[in-house]
Amino acid sequence: MKKLFIISITSLFLAGCSLPTLQQNTETCEINTTGTNCIQTGIIQEEIAPLDLSNFENTTEHTLLAIKNKDMKILETIAGNNGIRFSPYAYIDTDKNIILAKDGLQDALSGNIQYVRGNQDGSGEPIIMTFTDYLDKFVYDVDFISLSETFLNQNLSRGNSINNATDVYSGKQIIEYYVPGIDPQYEGMDRRSLSLVFEQQNGQRHLIGIIHNQWTI
Repeated sequence: MKKLFIISITSLFLAGCSLPTLQQNTETCEINTTGTNCIQTGIIQEEIAPLDLSNFENTTEHTLLAIKNKDMKILETIAGNNGIRFSPYAYIDTDKNIILAKDGLQDALSGNIQYVRGNQDGSGEPIIMTFTDYLDKFVYDVDFISLSETFLNQNLSRGNSINNATDVYSGKQIIEYYVPGIDPQYEGMDRRSLSLVFEQQNGQRHLIGIIHNQWTI
């Protein structure tokens, strides 16, 4: 299994800055006869370049940051012409998973209407949620920017859920942010992943699918 790269940084917007920034703690280490002592020295700021939909890495960085911050204005810019399909589990149900229109994301975030967004793993009960609640539970439910390993176009099956992403999104680019586990006592049963699906439209990358995955029965 080949890793594309590992993300180990926390991202946020800084007041007064025109560009979004990624930031990470740094340490200064001193090697001496008793060992190596390290102390935290502060924060390094790293700006993300302005959104460039022709650049895949740049587009994925802005997309993940926008999802974390619930910035629907940016997501509407990145979204494909036919909208974005939201799938709560690795198996994409093309009949039940909701597709939100490109120009409807901000309205969905501010609305309080509950919609059926699929079926709960195990019970089979319908997932009935507002868009905001869905984002919290079935999209950015862990800090993928800080914790995830990243895989590109590898279509990995994790657990019992069938991964049909390459069938539904044939020929598209799929980047997966995978967290193998959060609390060691659960031995990986609290793993999470978030996959973003992009297609090219007129030389630009556009988001057409967001797939969440977790341990399933």
